[in-house]
Amino acid sequence: MGALIDSRRVLELPINGRNVIGLATLLPGASQVSAPQMFTGDRSGPTVSMSGSRGNQNLFLFDGAHFNALFRNTGFNYPPPDALQEVKVLTNSFSAEYGRNASAVFSPISGADGGAAFLPQAADVGSGCGGSAGAGNAERRGGVVWRACATEG
Repeated sequence: MGALIDSRRVLELPINGRNVIGLATLLPGASQVSAPQMFTGDRSGPTVSMSGSRGNQNLFLFDGAHFNALFRNTGFNYPPPDALQEVKVLTNSFSAEYGRNASAVFSPISGADGGAAFLPQAADVGSGCGGSAGAGNAERRGGVVWRACATEG
């Protein structure tokens, strides 16, 4: 059992801040959702208690790779919702491929725009895209300039 949240809903559903883990509050069985804006150490990452399990018994994946802090088994913060194609959350009855965690499996998939990564640009607009300030498609959202930059692969 679980939920699949597509990119339109990820952008339109109410999230307290910009952490997609906050969407877990909409799922049945979720309680004690902690979706901090910053990850400052192993004890401060996102946690969710799902169906009575402990908050640190989740598996966090990102594009299929493990995305858990090793020492406390909390998650890392995902990229902003604008950069995600979908968020899949499995709440119970998931297969053995997901391993040792008893609570939930969070598995966001990055944007579906052909391998482009959204990079926030602060003072130097040209940094991060390996070229001039005019490279990439610039767009302003929420006071931040975002550019789609082709990833090296």
